Amino acid sequence: MTRKNIYLLLLSFLYVGCATISKEDCQRYNWEELGESDALSGRQKSYVGQYAGACSEFNISVNYEAYDNGHNRGLKSFCTRRNGLNRSLKCHSLSNMCRDQGHEEFYSLQKVGARGCILDSKINIVKIKLERLKSKKWSEKLFSDEYFQITDEINILESELRIALKEKEIFEADLPKL
Repeated sequence: MTRKNIYLLLLSFLYVGCATISKEDCQRYNWEELGESDALSGRQKSYVGQYAGACSEFNISVNYEAYDNGHNRGLKSFCTRRNGLNRSLKCHSLSNMCRDQGHEEFYSLQKVGARGCILDSKINIVKIKLERLKSKKWSEKLFSDEYFQITDEINILESELRIALKEKEIFEADLPKL
């Protein structure tokens, strides 16, 4: 198989993986509503390029102005301080979409929410490690040195878990003040 054939094969796989927009979709899209929906979903304005690429296959062009208007309208609802907090508490990736809109509160609360997400992750990781060590401690025949080493590790992790749970409790107590 030549390089050209391999390249074309890879491109076809890439195209098939991305081709989720039909000709009918391209024809019936309300570009303004689509732009608004994308903004409300946290998609960057550049996401319109996905539609443009797919629809160009059918010689259908995107109404960029309508998409842009809808996206801007969606940002007004997306870029709220409460949404910045809620999205990051659910561990959504931090978004830079609202920078041009001047919504600094969105970012400050997004960072606060990210702290909650980090605490949740830390708690889950420590719980998993504890579970594995406790299982190993009781399911395997260990030499006394190994047994005591695992016991020490369990004690350290239990201490870390108590600290992380206390941090999470303090964090959650402060949330209503925001």
